[in-house]
Amino acid sequence: MPYPMPTGVSPRFSGYTEDFNAIAAALENVGHCVIEDVFNTQALALCRNYAAQLFQRLDTAYQNKKMTSGEQQAYFGTTYGFHSDQEGSYHLELFMDMIERSPLLDLFSFLLKGNIAAMHGPMLRRPNPTYPMMHLGLHCDGQVVEYAKQTARPEGEYTVWTPFCDVDLSAPGILLISNKFAHYSKNLKQFEDNKDIAFLFHHNAVREKFDSAEAASYSEQFWHHLSGLIKDYSADLYAPLLRVGSVVIIHRDIYYSDLVYPTMTQPRCSADIRFIGDFDKNINYVNKERGFIYKRYTRYLYDPYEQNTKRFHDLNAVIAHQQHQLYAHEDRLNTLQHHNQYPSKVLSQRKIRQKIRQMAKFLVYKLNMESMVRRLRQ
Repeated sequence: MPYPMPTGVSPRFSGYTEDFNAIAAALENVGHCVIEDVFNTQALALCRNYAAQLFQRLDTAYQNKKMTSGEQQAYFGTTYGFHSDQEGSYHLELFMDMIERSPLLDLFSFLLKGNIAAMHGPMLRRPNPTYPMMHLGLHCDGQVVEYAKQTARPEGEYTVWTPFCDVDLSAPGILLISNKFAHYSKNLKQFEDNKDIAFLFHHNAVREKFDSAEAASYSEQFWHHLSGLIKDYSADLYAPLLRVGSVVIIHRDIYYSDLVYPTMTQPRCSADIRFIGDFDKNINYVNKERGFIYKRYTRYLYDPYEQNTKRFHDLNAVIAHQQHQLYAHEDRLNTLQHHNQYPSKVLSQRKIRQKIRQMAKFLVYKLNMESMVRRLRQ
């Protein structure tokens, strides 16, 4: 391969409770880590098909010159979400349900010490190696820092990034910079002032004409500067290869980008979403973001745009979702009892039973509340 590869080795974990302390240490010391095989691959395949069709429609609109300048910026920045129509809503629910069935809610409750919120996403991305202008340059996240400041752990904001396919040398991956050059670090200015690096920062990407000549010039410069970046900072750079179903967790102060080589042949679809602690809902936030609040494994919808309506699901919806969660945990327990050959990789059966009992008690409480509300209304 004519282009050098980063030599940093990303910390990798299973994502279960015995790894939580090590995951926290990796996020503190390195700034990111890989959690392997935590997502359902069938759900990811459905999301991949949805994303591929979405971007195909966008490709057609671009080729037929039916995009405004703003739409072109979004198109080349590969920044989209699930649409609010029936098909998009179905796949959004599929994606969130996949998260809820994974160990990630337990992990973020541990990292953030309490209830959590999933916000600014899931965002769909598709860098295309055959058209290198179409990717994200170096940047760090912080879209929901305003909300994070109103949590018990203001510094706790994490991005979950997951590809919809295997990440190997045929499709664009992800490039992560060491915590040494994190947004708050004293070394960042040295890194940013390196003229061979500056071109790779996302805010420096010049996209004006969106034509083949601009793309050719951009591509040549991009690959030249990417090689320089890896040559100068190889040990402080990470480009983990991933199996579909794995995720990368990234602290908000870490700089990262898509990793694209000219020898790659396939586009890559992926999704990312932010996690923070539960925040104060009574503040009129400037940067309004919809999100999902998780309390005791129950999902609540937060929508700051609903000024005159309740921001959370009604009681019936909460009870229905609690029943769904309870049945899911019972199914998981039955599976573990039938296939108990890998107890080290999952929560112990005793803990699962305890969790089911807690959820059952919570469900009974909710049902009693519903009964009381009915009596008061009569």
